[in-house]
Amino acid sequence: MAVKVGVKVSSWNEIPDSLERIEIPEGEYAVTRFQGDRERLNTIYDDLFTWMECNGYERNTTEGAYWIESNRLKPVNPFDIPSAEIQQFD
Repeated sequence: MAVKVGVKVSSWNEIPDSLERIEIPEGEYAVTRFQGDRERLNTIYDDLFTWMECNGYERNTTEGAYWIESNRLKPVNPFDIPSAEIQQFD
């Protein structure tokens, strides 16, 4: 499993060779942040999708489209835990 983490940079001059350069295509993106349990997570997704529908937006589901879920990797790596076992999200 690979984890991709993105950071906006103003210059490529001092990017180490060990990092992969990717460019996010210009477009409109929705971002939300929350802390809570699985029920709250599902509420956030429901709210986001309802907002998109009410405002005339459609989620891009074509192959290669960006769908990023950032996870804090400390104090534990959430990708080492089966998702069904995770009870709190940040």
